Amino acid sequence: MDWNLAIRELRTWQPGDRRDHLGPAIAFLETELRLTIPPLVRRTWPPEFIDDTLREFLLGLLESPPSASIEHPRSYVIRSFRNCCIDVHRARQRRREVPHEPHHGAGDQADSATTPERELRQRDRAEWVARALARLSIADRVSLKLVDAPEWLTEEEVQWLVGRGNADGQRVRIAIQRARSSYDLTLIFDPPRGGDPGNRRRRLERFRRRRDRARKKLSTLLAEGGER
Repeated sequence: MDWNLAIRELRTWQPGDRRDHLGPAIAFLETELRLTIPPLVRRTWPPEFIDDTLREFLLGLLESPPSASIEHPRSYVIRSFRNCCIDVHRARQRRREVPHEPHHGAGDQADSATTPERELRQRDRAEWVARALARLSIADRVSLKLVDAPEWLTEEEVQWLVGRGNADGQRVRIAIQRARSSYDLTLIFDPPRGGDPGNRRRRLERFRRRRDRARKKLSTLLAEGGER
């Protein structure tokens, strides 16, 4: 499964068709989009709210897939999802309230009965992704985790960052928590020599290229492992 095939599956699916035919495409898109969750959102949202937002976005994508006129559907979908996350985050900040569970009406009892099964599937997917990540080089793992899942960084990976020129493990973790942009994270991943970070745009582009390469490797490993 790849982006082109997944988008094609979405475009050809009709409301009367069975949704389980889209299982591989939806699983692929879910895995890919989880890697693009904005760092601020990942750090501040409850995990279940991230799951709900991702699920709602995928349902919307199923109902309104990218049109054939969109030249780069992968970039379009990723940008749309990230914008959705940021919009929801800003709305939550304005309301200053904790998100509540959506009302399901008469289906509440049936939904709650399947909750353990859903949690098991989510745990299986997390383990599946973790196994694929473990097969990457440490530099690739860190470049992905640093932005998308800093809570997944192992002590070995933190020490790898220390070895890149950072002060110590504790300061690395604090710097990651305080980072508010990808640029801040580049300074942790690739500490500037002599205190001069150099060209900001070039530094960001170098880091983006490395992450893109790591994501492609991870996608290949996930595809080889198959859906759980």
